[in-house]
Amino acid sequence: MDTRYDVIVVGGGGSGLAAAVSAAENGASVILLEKEAHLGGTTGIAVGSFTANRTRMQEQAGIDDHLEAHVEDAGEFAAPEIEARNAAGLRRFFLSHTAETLHWLMEMGVQFQGPSPESPNRVPRMHNVVPGAQAYVTALQAKLLCLGGQILCGQTVTALLRGEDGRVKGVVANGENLESRLGVVLAAGDYANNSKMIAKHKGDSFAAVEGINPHATGDGHRLAEEVGAHTLNMDVTYGPE
Repeated sequence: MDTRYDVIVVGGGGSGLAAAVSAAENGASVILLEKEAHLGGTTGIAVGSFTANRTRMQEQAGIDDHLEAHVEDAGEFAAPEIEARNAAGLRRFFLSHTAETLHWLMEMGVQFQGPSPESPNRVPRMHNVVPGAQAYVTALQAKLLCLGGQILCGQTVTALLRGEDGRVKGVVANGENLESRLGVVLAAGDYANNSKMIAKHKGDSFAAVEGINPHATGDGHRLAEEVGAHTLNMDVTYGPE
């Protein structure tokens, strides 16, 4: 196996696969590392809805939508005290690319139904993947392999490697050093099944709460913090407490 790549992606769920495909489409040599025996992560067991504005499907349905309207509506989901901590610039950037991303997935063969209403959105923006969220995983995996990217499952990343300048230059996976020329993407999911991290950020009373993905143990957060990253809003959750 090669040990040097342009981009190393840690995590084989929807986000990691999408990042790997995007890098490969732009000419990078890419390897994706997944700790489990199969790809999918939380994406593979999700409902699979995709909320987007100014899409072709909206246009075909006669729906007039605008980015700024979506930005405003997105601010109505969370309680005011949580919304006050939102990174407004990042949210706007994310929402400005939703249609582009949806069309990108459609061009890979992913099919959607909708758009459907979704409160508090003022117009229908919810596009539901057909037949389910595993379609994302299948399409992205096929596209990555077609572009020459490599996928390795059963790879536990235990540390990030840093150069003399302090920049991350690779990872340690199953005891082997892999170097990255351009960067490492951490897409290892949340910490919904790491009781210690839950207790640290939410309090001991939440430590016994289990997430839907038993493999979501906050690996990416830990790896980042070990090389000096500062994590934000780790205590934020949605729903009744």
